[in-house]
Amino acid sequence: MDKSRPSEHVPFDTGSSGDVLHRPFEARRVELVVTPGEMRKRLDLFLAHRDPALSRSALQRLIEEGRIRLNDRPAKPSQKIKPGDCIVLEIPRPAPLDLKPEPI
Repeated sequence: MDKSRPSEHVPFDTGSSGDVLHRPFEARRVELVVTPGEMRKRLDLFLAHRDPALSRSALQRLIEEGRIRLNDRPAKPSQKIKPGDCIVLEIPRPAPLDLKPEPI
C-alpha cells in the first residue's frame, strides 16, 4: 500500500462518513474495510449502494482502469466481498473542461 498519499479509512457500518466517495474536483484515495455486518455481494453493487453518486458504469470504468483494488489485487466488478476485505479506490481528479463562451 502506498503510504505517500493520504487515505480515508471508512468502516461501512457507521453510516457517518457522508458521501466520502463523491467529492468533485479533487483526486483522492479511499480505503474501505468491509465490516462483519455486511452481506456477501458483488463489489460493484456494494460500492454503488455505498454512494449512489458514483454510477455502476463509473465504478466499472474505475475497475477496468485498475483504480479499484480488493485486498491489494486488481478488482473485478463481479467479485464477491466479505467481512475483513479491504477495498482501495483511486478516484482521479476530473479532467478540466475546455469551455469557451460564445458571442451573443
